[in-house]
Amino acid sequence: MSDAVTDPSPAADGPRATERLRVLHVIYKVQPTNGQFNEHCLPLADRRDITVCSFRPSTLPIPPSIRAHEGTGSFQSGWRAMVAAVRDREYDVIHVHAPQTAVILLAVLATQRRWSRRSAAVYTVQNSYENYKRQNRVLMALAFPWYPQVVFCSDSARASMPKLLRRLIRGRSHVVANCVDLVAIDHALAADASPPVPRRTGGFRVMVLGRLMPIKDVATVMRAVATSEIDDVELVVVGDGPLRAELEATARREGIADRTTFTGLVERAAVYRQLAASDVCVSASHGEGLPVAVIEALACGCPVVLTDIPPHRELSLGLDAVRLFPVGDPVQAADHLRALAACTPSERAESGRAGRTHVEAHYSLDAMHRAYEPIYSAAAGRPLTTLDAGGPRSDP
Repeated sequence: MSDAVTDPSPAADGPRATERLRVLHVIYKVQPTNGQFNEHCLPLADRRDITVCSFRPSTLPIPPSIRAHEGTGSFQSGWRAMVAAVRDREYDVIHVHAPQTAVILLAVLATQRRWSRRSAAVYTVQNSYENYKRQNRVLMALAFPWYPQVVFCSDSARASMPKLLRRLIRGRSHVVANCVDLVAIDHALAADASPPVPRRTGGFRVMVLGRLMPIKDVATVMRAVATSEIDDVELVVVGDGPLRAELEATARREGIADRTTFTGLVERAAVYRQLAASDVCVSASHGEGLPVAVIEALACGCPVVLTDIPPHRELSLGLDAVRLFPVGDPVQAADHLRALAACTPSERAESGRAGRTHVEAHYSLDAMHRAYEPIYSAAAGRPLTTLDAGGPRSDP
């Protein structure tokens, strides 16, 4: 449906019937893997008055408590959806999560004579600088000077910015780490349901989770599995993307096609069950912001083996159980897999419990929402009723 709007309140344009914070989230697409919707919108739907504006139609059901403006995927329809959302009502906070939408929002506010509402705008940078395409780097540089609140998903992401960009937002930047919904994870794991791929009896299961694209370097994991010489090893690849056919060919070339399963996209609860049923989750990624997939693996009690990049080091700080290997090095990755396979099930379980405790301490959804409260309070120009003293790490 083009430029659709779902209105849960017949009196939405009249006087406010509640003091709940009004937040507009601008999201490219509402889908199962979209963290902005799954972590910023759904868990707070009963505590805040949330509107979502997306450039593409949602592939997830949006609850009636959340208003929704949707484009059809074209720039024109996305522009119309954002104009409709901005004109629909006044918001305490307008939150964007990508360079493109950050710039488009500024243009919409200017053309709709709502430029003063820029004071309510929050822009979250969800990746490290080197992982953005050149055009998005330019858009980021255009957006940074105009946003009163700029949030980074990790210390690594902020540190990756060139000095000039950091100067543009000095005194206006914060770090709020990406987090996961532990309640949703525990609910999924407690359900009486099996993972998408039944576990082999006595096998050592390696799992990869994420979009199948060059930066994720799933081929290195395949080579590590193929050369690991682990008895009855199997590989489960959860996710989809442009490299799927090429990776299927890699599995055949490496001689592990009969031990490799590609699940494609599966719903999130099934992802959690698959993680809990695996012996290790491997990320060979060359670059991240702060990888939610790795946090999810740790939260599910699954040990991890990761490339030695700044976001992975940041995520594993204080967690001795994490094993790191150089980017693109299947030999050291295979060494780590053999070491884990040599552990007893109880030793791997202990490693998994340590990972879960680490997530509970540093990467819970409640911690992320509390850290955003001072930022939202500054954007809204008023204190929030649930303002917590424990906030984000801001610029000195």
